[in-house]
Amino acid sequence: MTNQANLSPQMRDAYCRLATELDNASFKERGMIRKTFENFHGVSLNTVYRGLESIGWSSGRKKRIDAGTTTIDEKTLQDLEAVTRLSQRANGKHTMPTTVAASMLTGSGREINLSNSRLNQLRRQRKSTAQDQKRACPHQQLRSLYPNHVHQVDPSYCLLYYAPSGEQRVQKFVDESDMYANKPENLEKISNLKCWRYVLTDHYSSTIIVRYYQSRGETSEILWDFLLYCWQNIESRPFRGVPNIMVWDKGSANTSAPIKNALNSLQVEHIAHMAKNPRAKGQVESSNNIVECHFESRLKFEPVNSVEELNEAAETWYNAWNANLLPRQDSRLRRRGMASPVARYELWQTILRTPQKLRELPPLQVCRYLYRADPQLRKVSGNLEISFRHPAAEKSMRYSVKGLANIIVSDKVTVAPLFYGNCQVLVTVNGYNEDSQNHILDPIDVDEAGFNIDAPIWGESIKAMPDTEVERRNKTSDQTAFPNMDLEQIKKAKAKQVTPFEGNLDAHSHLKDIKQPAFMRREGSNIELTEQYSPAERTPLTRIALKRLVLGQLGRALSVDESQALEQYKDVFDEDIPQIVADLLQPVSPLKLVK
Repeated sequence: MTNQANLSPQMRDAYCRLATELDNASFKERGMIRKTFENFHGVSLNTVYRGLESIGWSSGRKKRIDAGTTTIDEKTLQDLEAVTRLSQRANGKHTMPTTVAASMLTGSGREINLSNSRLNQLRRQRKSTAQDQKRACPHQQLRSLYPNHVHQVDPSYCLLYYAPSGEQRVQKFVDESDMYANKPENLEKISNLKCWRYVLTDHYSSTIIVRYYQSRGETSEILWDFLLYCWQNIESRPFRGVPNIMVWDKGSANTSAPIKNALNSLQVEHIAHMAKNPRAKGQVESSNNIVECHFESRLKFEPVNSVEELNEAAETWYNAWNANLLPRQDSRLRRRGMASPVARYELWQTILRTPQKLRELPPLQVCRYLYRADPQLRKVSGNLEISFRHPAAEKSMRYSVKGLANIIVSDKVTVAPLFYGNCQVLVTVNGYNEDSQNHILDPIDVDEAGFNIDAPIWGESIKAMPDTEVERRNKTSDQTAFPNMDLEQIKKAKAKQVTPFEGNLDAHSHLKDIKQPAFMRREGSNIELTEQYSPAERTPLTRIALKRLVLGQLGRALSVDESQALEQYKDVFDEDIPQIVADLLQPVSPLKLVK
């Protein structure tokens, strides 16, 4: 509905005059007056009625009983909204208007008996128009507890898309037309961008650290070098220290194994936000914009000749920005609820009130070792221990894994060194459902003889090792097979071969109740004897056997004549039966078989 506030003073006056004319005109004249107003101002009939309603005019007609209702079913309206939503591109542009969507659905068998304008009106009421569908989803604002609690990092292109060098005579800036990738001639320019800006921000104080690198793309080596630069102790700035949580996107450099292994060794929890959700690290996105507008915009007026000069200038700028020392610029942090604006370095230095929160970066050679070192596999020994050489130790040390879930003897676990603590290691145990659990272990303390200090002493306190997962399952299985018995009784029952399950398990008796299927009887073939058996060694068929074989061949009873004919045969063998049957079937009397 058109609000009065949306009408210009001229149109408000025009609608007021129209309302007066309509009130003074007859019913037949009102249509012509409205039509003249529509043609003069170039508006539709619905727009005219909405404008008149916005100034409080009413036609006086009785409102329809079904006003505000629609004859389109909810499922078809949902299909219409789904079709238009799927036509939204990544840049937010909708490529399918309501008219096309309604036409396509009608051709697919949907019944749509409303005009396109009415469909659009329904969509406005339901807040499902193209503009509504691309509105930003509400987001949750998170807070950090202290400086260095959470750091966010994000690389981006510098305005100098060619890294400055001594051989380059003119530094080239990114132009908006160059970044329009739909033009093929600009794709080559974009692909050759070589100057990368890496920005890190502390979520609590909004401190910004920036550094530039010359590269064809993001790499884990550059990212690790940048993190070491941000976290190390540099005299020119107060900001330093390793965070507890690192937030970044799911880039290949971020999620690479060396980076994650190194962060695990420094006990930094790394969180990659959901794809296409830059608001999850909105502070560093905003920091990139600050660097671009407040620092890189200066480079056009005072060029740099190398990446080293660029980084020197960047370090000077971000120190001044974080300390609020830039001439005629107020770079203090302002947040709702803060008593007063504060410089970012000043807010970050509140970490000194709780020194245990400030975790100093290890020596650089140790950090580079942590980046290169892959987690190693170690086999669990019979006493539930593993052996590992920590880089801070002079020799291999032993670590106890007893009591950890899913640990069994001869199993293999992944071990990585941790810097903080006394030669601590991070042990990763894989469960049966592919879930992995991380455990931080301290080395076993031993006495001068090499014995574990926590081991039980002979004659004083001899304790059995805790059960592993395999042993617990084995004991459960034994108690299931021998109920109401303790472990000692079960052991004796096994030795005496006591029937398990109290003899209530039917192991084979039920097999006698199995009914075999009825198979059709098939006739086999007779075995032909070899020539080594002479006729003299064979016994002729008896009279009864002869008749039985003939009956089997004929498939019926013998007649009197056939029975008498069989009496004439003497010294008959099995191979003579077919010929005898053939003779019986002849219409003449059979000849006696001569042997």
